[in-house]
Amino acid sequence: MDTSLWYDTPRLIAQFVIEYEDGSFECSNKLLNQILENYQWTQLGNVHGGIPSDCPHRERRGYTGDGQISARAAIYNFDMSQFYTKWLDDIGDAQNHKTGYVPNTTPYQDGGGGTAWGSAYIIIPWYMYQYYGDKRLLQQHYNGMKHWVEYLKDELNKDGILINQGLGEWVPPDIVEIEPDFVNTCYYYYCCQIMAKISSVLENDADKEYYTQLAAKARKDINEVYFNAENSSYSVGRQGANIFPLGFEIAENQNVNAVFNNLLKNIIDQNKVHFDTGILGTPLLLEVLTEMDRADLAYTLMNQRDFPGFGYMIEKGATTIWETFQGDVSHSHPMFGSVCQWFYQNLGGISPDQNNPGFKHAIIKPSPVISLSFANASYQSMYGEIKTQWKFVGEDYLLNVTLPANTSATVFVLAENEGKVTESGKSISKNPYVQYLKNEGKFAVYEVESGDYQFFPGVRKIFLQT
Repeated sequence: MDTSLWYDTPRLIAQFVIEYEDGSFECSNKLLNQILENYQWTQLGNVHGGIPSDCPHRERRGYTGDGQISARAAIYNFDMSQFYTKWLDDIGDAQNHKTGYVPNTTPYQDGGGGTAWGSAYIIIPWYMYQYYGDKRLLQQHYNGMKHWVEYLKDELNKDGILINQGLGEWVPPDIVEIEPDFVNTCYYYYCCQIMAKISSVLENDADKEYYTQLAAKARKDINEVYFNAENSSYSVGRQGANIFPLGFEIAENQNVNAVFNNLLKNIIDQNKVHFDTGILGTPLLLEVLTEMDRADLAYTLMNQRDFPGFGYMIEKGATTIWETFQGDVSHSHPMFGSVCQWFYQNLGGISPDQNNPGFKHAIIKPSPVISLSFANASYQSMYGEIKTQWKFVGEDYLLNVTLPANTSATVFVLAENEGKVTESGKSISKNPYVQYLKNEGKFAVYEVESGDYQFFPGVRKIFLQT
């Protein structure tokens, strides 16, 4: 036996990373690159025999909430297809087959949590369908997922609020003020929404209508109980209180902008552009800010080097992701590593298309920020590698996109005037593989077939500030 390998574990783990890494991200900010590296080490330290543990040294439990909130970050970085397939079997086995209750830890129950924990049984199969095109998992676990929703529905009070279900948000920088019932009811709505989509994929029209109606009622009840029309906020009005109605599309359409402005005020004025969210609201906050054209604020949140921030952990010597911003408990918890999906999905702009799962058709929508000079992202899909590279050449913006054979994508190109956009130095109209679709906000939108593309839209950094 070659005992020399016993002393070379770091090298072997590094080899594992190289061989099994599914994605890569790099940008001009070394802090963001370090956050990603710290997350990768944290995730690798918490995969044990097909179970995603919360930490490798203390509890070592398969918390369903921790697992679902960091699942997309894990999928972007590693091939998780077999891993989550196995863990979903564990969750299905651990479900109470009489009540439908899904425990907070699987494959055995021994830990706290709430609705966001058991909802992993719906959320992760939906991710597996989006990223890997795995319809089989939806079929296999469909009855169990339905049973979970029925369990939640039976726990609603007369006002339609999910009560007494344990934790809601968890470990924000300060004390938890947001009512657990509010967060848990938002997750109930979210599960109903996903189940309506899953029922549609499985061509079950009756179930689709049923879950659509459940979601509509939950949305109505949440708005009636928790929305404060006087200040356009939800619950206690902190970042986490407003982010769930915005991120899950619970807020009524006519109130979205006002609620978002209230969120901005909290971020900028009350928290000086620092996180005020726990494990559930933090990744959602970055997504919502970017989708609402404030990627600059999302970037600033991620770039903070004082408390509470990921840079604060690194300034204190962290090489993995902490359980809390304070660093007062575990120093290896992957749940806050969920923010790393933002690197790929928003800065890099690589997202699946739920109508064409498994990246047969991709959504490419990078959100550049003027504080970065470049960002490169790649994802190894089932069809091959998808790559985006954007940079500022001087003050000018340039976007490169690579799509594998037998795929296509909708590409959002930052552009002031679509007529000025060129591809590989030529007019878009001269490229038969690129079709202009529309303008949407600051983007010109194109349908693109497989291949390598270089978009030069003729816009400058200053355009991002307008």
